[in-house]
Amino acid sequence: LPHRYISDKHIPVSVIEEGGLKQISQALLMRLKLPENIINRPLVTNARHIAALERCKEALENALNALKVELGFEFIASDLIRAASALEDILGVVPTDALLGRIFDNFCIGK
Repeated sequence: LPHRYISDKHIPVSVIEEGGLKQISQALLMRLKLPENIINRPLVTNARHIAALERCKEALENALNALKVELGFEFIASDLIRAASALEDILGVVPTDALLGRIFDNFCIGK
């Protein structure tokens, strides 16, 4: 969709004609001044997920640095476990200790 057809308030597009979805996507990207290839990349909008991905990245960088300076494997393993844990937070995986804590906090067992 040529830029001259996009006004400040309207984006002319047809959902009936083939290519209408692509036209509106391109128009929105142009309006927001975003690159076209952003559509093919994953988009993370949840603040909790962003924080978890940042923790994961930091842990992976630490593991890589530990590997480069030849620290013991226990340090590298610890960083990799932290990275995996951050990803598990996004996926909703609940560690066993946390699961047991939730059960005992929320249910009256043996009372």
